[in-house]
Order: sequence, then structure tokens, then C-alpha cells
Amino acid sequence: EVSDKSVSVCSLRASRYQDDQGEWKVKLWNEENFDKLVKARTIIVGDTIATGATLDGVLSEVVARWTAANETTTEEQKESAKCDVFVWTIAGGDKAQERLKGADKAIQENMHGTLHITYANAVFSLADNGTDLRFHGAQMVDEAKAIVEKRVGG
Repeated sequence: EVSDKSVSVCSLRASRYQDDQGEWKVKLWNEENFDKLVKARTIIVGDTIATGATLDGVLSEVVARWTAANETTTEEQKESAKCDVFVWTIAGGDKAQERLKGADKAIQENMHGTLHITYANAVFSLADNGTDLRFHGAQMVDEAKAIVEKRVGG
């Protein structure tokens, strides 16, 4: 318990895969305490993000379930039932920001909140394969850049 508010933990696991048509899909499993997630007014996500495809699929499911669980009849009730989503990534890619614009719009329209993304130390670029993160071309905090250059070279 933090101050006078309880904190619920929801463990959600997801992976992406390509279907027979070559489109990327997301599979969710281990949805521990998902019922608590849909009652939340603030959701905090810790994740490694490369393209944003997996997170986008997860957020789509969160928005759908949260919206269904929080259906209200009046505008006043809708205004009080809002939820912001904060994503914290220690390793995050630059392409994810564009991909997650749709998730932010869905969160605004359906959950009456906003998607916030915080990158720790660096926003990485993607390697030529389109999914791996790389240091070359990354936007780094000066202190982190100095450490990386000292340890692995520039």
C-alpha cells in the first residue's frame, strides 16, 4: 500500500507472431489479475520496445477490455472514469513512437486518458532487420553516451 491507496499488480505476457498472410499479430497469455487492470485509473507498463508492435497489440486489448468494463451512461460518469497509461522502457526504439500513436488516440477516445512513454538513457534506432535495437544512430543522454563510448567504443 502506498499512502492510502492500494496498488494492484497485473502480470500480462504477450508475444508477436506472423500469420499465414505475413501480418503481425499479438498473442496474450498469463493474464494474472487482468480483472484488476480494467478497474485501474492509472496503468504503469515496464517493457522493452523495438517496433512497438507487441505493445500496440497489448494496449489494444487493454483498451477494449477497460472500455467494456467501464461502460457508463452519462457524460459525467465517463469523465470520472478515466485512465492514463505510462510506459517505462529501459531499451526502446524510435519507430515505436509512430506505431503507438493509434494506441494513444484509442486511450484518449475510450479511456479518456493519455499514453505517456519514458525512455531511460536512450532512444535506440532499429537494425536493418527491422526489429533489433542498435546503438548506431541512437539518441542518448550525454552521461549514458559517454559510458557506452568508454566501454564499447564510439
